Amino acid sequence: MPGTIRELCGNVFLYNITYNGAWWYMFTYTLLVIISPVVQRVMRKCNTWIVLFIGFVIYCVSYYYRFNTIHNYFTRQFSPFGMTLFEYLIGSAFAKEQLFSKIYSLWSRIHKRLRLCIAMVLLLGMLYSRTLIVPSLFVAPVTGIVIITLFHFWKKPTPVSRFFESIGGHSTNIWLTHMFFFLYLFYNFVYIARYPLLIYALMLAITVAISYPLKAAAQQINRLVFRPAS
Repeated sequence: MPGTIRELCGNVFLYNITYNGAWWYMFTYTLLVIISPVVQRVMRKCNTWIVLFIGFVIYCVSYYYRFNTIHNYFTRQFSPFGMTLFEYLIGSAFAKEQLFSKIYSLWSRIHKRLRLCIAMVLLLGMLYSRTLIVPSLFVAPVTGIVIITLFHFWKKPTPVSRFFESIGGHSTNIWLTHMFFFLYLFYNFVYIARYPLLIYALMLAITVAISYPLKAAAQQINRLVFRPAS
């Protein structure tokens, strides 16, 4: 057991994450799951754009407190929550307003070659603005919307896309476990590969291999939690 009983409890109950920096969002996402019925009810009954505006105000305040103030327990826990809430509201707005369908309706009227040009301009413009004009996490929701929308409309399967689809099923577990192999439980383990590409490949292989039993365990837990009442 790494650390003390108190440290273990802090990680298990998410109030003091010390084992793995990649777990910063665990408290945030748990809180979002708990309040999601209320958020969805508000999104259904209220004007979408007013809700998004309020979410954006919360996002700005949370961003400021996360990156421009001295951290205490409140800012460490609730600033990421305020930023993530806005992104959650954007996803809810897409679902409510069926924005993917509306965008796709416009996208399908454009010639294929012109689509490719538009996609390249968007990606290059986003990369340029993200790195040189606004090199800040503040614009992450915008870049996220562009990338997700473009990938959503990329229908043609390729070996590369199939590979990423297969890896994508393990992405959460890769994220949750990767830091253990270079920073925490198995300190510097993956660096035995010596070279960056080999280190990356070893890290990916280990985390994907670990993901299979984790997914199997999660499926068993889901069956117990969500099994229909007899």
